[in-house]
Amino acid sequence: MPHQDYSFLKIDDLINSGQLAMVRWMALGGQLLTVLVVYFALDLDIPIDWLMLVILISAIVGIWHHLASQTRVRINNYQAFFLLGFDTLQLFALLFLTGGLTNPFALLLLAPVAVSASLLSMRYTISLILMAALLASLLSVYHLPLPWPDKTPEWPGLYLVGLWVAIVFAVGFIGIYTGLLTNHARHIVRGLSDARVNIAHEQQMVSLGSLATVAAHKLGSPLNTITLITHELAEMLDEKADYQILANEITALKAETERCRMILAGLSEDANQIDQMSHDPVAAIALVQGLIDDRFADIRDMITLQMLPTIEGESPILGRRPDIIYSLEMMIDNAAQFAKNKVTVALGWDQNDLFICITDDGPGFTSSVLNRLGEPYNSSRKGIDGHMGLGLFITTTMIEGLGGKIVIRNVKPAGAEVTFVLPRADVDVGYAK
Repeated sequence: MPHQDYSFLKIDDLINSGQLAMVRWMALGGQLLTVLVVYFALDLDIPIDWLMLVILISAIVGIWHHLASQTRVRINNYQAFFLLGFDTLQLFALLFLTGGLTNPFALLLLAPVAVSASLLSMRYTISLILMAALLASLLSVYHLPLPWPDKTPEWPGLYLVGLWVAIVFAVGFIGIYTGLLTNHARHIVRGLSDARVNIAHEQQMVSLGSLATVAAHKLGSPLNTITLITHELAEMLDEKADYQILANEITALKAETERCRMILAGLSEDANQIDQMSHDPVAAIALVQGLIDDRFADIRDMITLQMLPTIEGESPILGRRPDIIYSLEMMIDNAAQFAKNKVTVALGWDQNDLFICITDDGPGFTSSVLNRLGEPYNSSRKGIDGHMGLGLFITTTMIEGLGGKIVIRNVKPAGAEVTFVLPRADVDVGYAK
C-alpha cells in the first residue's frame, strides 16, 4: 500500500505548476526577443502587429496560469495538457505569419511535445503529437511567406515534403521515446518509494520488537523478586510466622508490582511515540542529564556527568528515541550495580560522531564476557537474581541498528568502560548532511 507521504508521485498530480510556468515564460521571452530582433535589427517586414497580438494573448494566458497556481502547487494532466496545447497553437500562429515550415524556428514545434512527454501520461502526449503533426501539415501548405530582403527563394517541392516528413517524424519519435523513458522512470520512482515505505514499516516493527525485548529484560528482576517473596510468604504462612514480617513482605511485593506497572506504562508510551522520535529534540548533554535525573533519582549522588576532551563544533541535537534512551539506561544501570562508589557518564563529539562514555569503579568485565561481547546470554551474573545476560546484547543490537557501535574495555586501576559511538548523520537532527 503506498504511503501518504508519496501520494505526490501519482501520475495525475505530478506536474509542478511553478516549473511549468517558468518554462512557458522563458519560451515567451524568447519569442518576443526573436520578433523584435528580426523586425528592428534585421529590418524584415514581418507582420509585427499580428505577431505582438499573438504573444500578448499568450502572456495573458500565462498571467491567468500564475494567478490560478497560487492556490495549488501542482496541477493535473488535463490542466497541463491545456496549457501545452495552447502553446502549440500559439506556435502555429507565429509560424503561419512567418513562413510556415520554411521558418528555421519551425523546429520549436518539438518543444511542447517534449515537455508533455516528460510530464504527462502517454495518452495526453500522443494527443499532442497528433495535434503537432496536423498543424505541421497545415503549415506546409498554408502560411504567409517570409519577407526576404531579396527575391523570395523557390523551394523545391521534394525539399518541402522532406521537411514536413522530418518534422512530423521528429515530433512522433521524440514524444513517444521520451514518454516511454519517463514512464519507466516513474515506475522506478514508485518502486523506490514503496520500498522506502516497507523499510520504514519494518523499522517500526523492529523498534516494537526491541521494546518488547527491553520489557522482558527490565521486568525480569522485579518479577523474580515477586516470585521469591511469594514463596517466602507461602512458607511463612505454613510456619505461622510473625505478622509484622508478613506485612514487610507484602509491602515489598506491592513495590515490585508497582515497578512492573511503571515499566510497562513507560514502554507503552514510548511505543506510541515511535513515529515521532525526532519530536521535541534537545541537546545531547540535556538528554543524558534528564535521563539520569528522571530514572536514577535514588542513586543520583553516585553518578557524575562530565564532558570529554573531544569536542568539535556545535552540540549534537538528539530526538527522544527509545533505542538511545533505553540503551543508555541499561548501561548506566549495569554500571551502578557493579560500581563501588562512583559512575561517570562523559560526553564528547567531533564533526562525524557523538561519544557517550559510561565508566564505573567496580571489578570490571570478566574475560569470558569480553570474549563474547555482543552475544545474548553473556553475563557473569547470568541466572543470578533474575539476570539473563541480555542487557549488553540488547544495547549492542540497538546501537548497531542506528549505524553506531559499542566499545567496551576494562580500565585501570579497576572498573569497566562502555563507550557509545553514534554517527551524527543518523542521530543528530541538526546535523548538516
